[in-house]
Amino acid sequence: MGEDLFDEEGAVLVHAFFQNHLKHVDGFIPSNGFDAVVISQKNRGDSMKKLLTIAFLCLSLFAFARDVFLETLKLAEQGDADAQYTIGLQYRSGKMGVPQRNKEAMKWFLKAAEQGNPKAQNTLGEMYGYGFRGGVSQDEKEALKWYLKSAEQGNAKAQCSFGGMFADGKGVPKDYGEAVKWYLKAAENGDAIALFNIGIMLEEGQVVPKNNLQAYFWFCCVKGDLIYNDMAADHKNRLEMEMTPSQIEEGQRLARIWLAKHPQ
Repeated sequence: MGEDLFDEEGAVLVHAFFQNHLKHVDGFIPSNGFDAVVISQKNRGDSMKKLLTIAFLCLSLFAFARDVFLETLKLAEQGDADAQYTIGLQYRSGKMGVPQRNKEAMKWFLKAAEQGNPKAQNTLGEMYGYGFRGGVSQDEKEALKWYLKSAEQGNAKAQCSFGGMFADGKGVPKDYGEAVKWYLKAAENGDAIALFNIGIMLEEGQVVPKNNLQAYFWFCCVKGDLIYNDMAADHKNRLEMEMTPSQIEEGQRLARIWLAKHPQ
């Protein structure tokens, strides 16, 4: 819509619209992005019609989101683990009109995790691992417990995080061998962070003597995560300055073979 929404002289400042409208939808809280609309006296009728059309569409969207939330909550209350996990996410994020309530999020994550939901188990690991204000205090032992439960079900994120606990010595004695074991499991499942971490350990000689070729190979395998893609590219560039052309070619060849067997 952009500039077509308002005529040239209409100085319309859209800070938010729904402060006085969505509050009438039972228990549904307006998104912080829509508080009020200030329209100058110069604004013309057509622009007002367009603005009201947008407002109607947004109100409809929020009403739809509310209905979806209530239906999901009903399933969660009936014991559906996936729905419980989803409700936990919505309370944790506090988006689309759902109030941010970390204790409530924790309650639903725990219900789903106790039923064996691997995503909820991993999320509990994250929340205990870092601490979550208003939800849970940091507890590395609890983080390990939930990461392991999720990792044993094949959750790549949990496998990587569990390995990271051993690499950093959090809740357990530092053990690079155990860290690599779990990083490899996560890498097999396509986790970009695990692939990157293996490269770092080889580049720095944390597990075996420094091995530029093997480190380069693992960095070449990092795909699917913009941040870690860029970080891996930086490390590849530095390693290439220490490697021969044949080593670079070999690392890239090994990476092509790995990626063909492990599509991400």
